Amino acid sequence: MVDIALAVLLLIGIPMQVVWRERSGISRSRIARYRSAIFIIAGCLTVLALQWSVTTRSTSLLGLKVPPTKLGWICLIGAVLFLAVSGVAARRENKVIAEDADDPFPQTTVERGSYVLFAFAAGLGWEILYRGFLLWFLTPLFGIVAAIGVAALAYGVAHGVKDRRLLMASITSALVFTTAFAVTHELWWLMLIHTGLPLIALTTSPRATVVNP
Repeated sequence: MVDIALAVLLLIGIPMQVVWRERSGISRSRIARYRSAIFIIAGCLTVLALQWSVTTRSTSLLGLKVPPTKLGWICLIGAVLFLAVSGVAARRENKVIAEDADDPFPQTTVERGSYVLFAFAAGLGWEILYRGFLLWFLTPLFGIVAAIGVAALAYGVAHGVKDRRLLMASITSALVFTTAFAVTHELWWLMLIHTGLPLIALTTSPRATVVNP
């Protein structure tokens, strides 16, 4: 039951909550949004960790093999190189790598600190939940192809539907990441990329200037 409840929350609860908030026109500060997301991610991860502990399941089922396999190490090295190249390119071009057009980057020291915590929470937590857990849960029920599609769609909607361009970008990136996990069965490298890109974007964005709160 816990697995089902968590899957329903990720597939329906969180996406619908985001859609409802957008349509209701509720406005929140950046810090409130960051902290709310961190709280939700932490709660879901806590439930998942307790369930995995009680059922004595291996973390390898979530793609968290310790130590990583040979393929896992290769993917990690590739991820490091990718982030390094992306960071250099972004600095040279003064270009933002990943940004929500409706949610400009933080401007104050406090906002930046909350954003960094959010980047780590999202990069680690969403990968474990939407890639590792959901593929583990959905694949036996619907097959790998449908599982990838459903998980990616839910993740995309959870990023908002108001901006169709952003929605399609979120779904596309989710499809790429979910497929990459399905092929490699390794999650560490995807967590690294997912965490690294927002941090690179923060340091290279011209709007990420620190000002006094």
